[in-house]
Amino acid sequence: MSRTQKTPPNKALLQAILKGEVAEVRRILKDSLQLGTPAPQRRGRPARETFLMVACERGEKAIARMLIEHGGDVNAVNQLRQPSLPYATRANAVEIVSLLLASGADPNASMADGDRPLHEAVRGGIDARITRRLLKAGADPTAASHRGVTPLHLAAMQNRLDVARLLLKAGADPNHRDRYGQGPLTCAILRNNRPIVELLLKSGANPQRQPEALGVAAWEGRLGYVRELIERGWNVNSKSHQGRTPLRHAKNRRHKAVAAVLVKAGARDE
Repeated sequence: MSRTQKTPPNKALLQAILKGEVAEVRRILKDSLQLGTPAPQRRGRPARETFLMVACERGEKAIARMLIEHGGDVNAVNQLRQPSLPYATRANAVEIVSLLLASGADPNASMADGDRPLHEAVRGGIDARITRRLLKAGADPTAASHRGVTPLHLAAMQNRLDVARLLLKAGADPNHRDRYGQGPLTCAILRNNRPIVELLLKSGANPQRQPEALGVAAWEGRLGYVRELIERGWNVNSKSHQGRTPLRHAKNRRHKAVAAVLVKAGARDE
């Protein structure tokens, strides 16, 4: 007796996808299983996942293609409003991402937290080709989450120089600040990523729109960044959201060399 004779078709299909059994998936689909209903919920997973999401997560391109051909909705979302694209992205499944986009997946779908597929693509360890393909399909490089975080913020935080270049070339704003007042330059300084700091400065990061960058550099004791930002016009007496100046940050953290440079540039204590 086959598995599908013992097991409900929806559960049999889920098991076949999880095991990568292409022939079994094909046989179950041939029996006209309706794909409009969610896959059986897995422990610890969001509700309303589709069979296509599971195939994407497992990197099963052939199965994903079959599911789409049998009516699988590429833009259906789970309980967290996540469509299939983020599943394929997290799996580093470049070709499945291309398949989804070619099948009508929305590259700008907004999830529950405001993230878009591009936010997932720029995280550490994800193939840069996914970012490139999303951008080519029309993904908005300036889209921000509900916290105001853009893909460029994440690229700076994740030390993704390759992705940062792609985003900036596509029109990402090097000065966009999240709701906490941090811009991509601040993120790169926090990570002490000199190549991304230099890239952002060359791409238009400026003191009027990211005044907090100097204070962060002072807080972190990044003497080289402090000198460079002063030379590029950052206000040595600008204040953070907490009302702290760069000099106060340097003194609080006992960064004497940084404090000396700031004083020489005209910084005042509070």
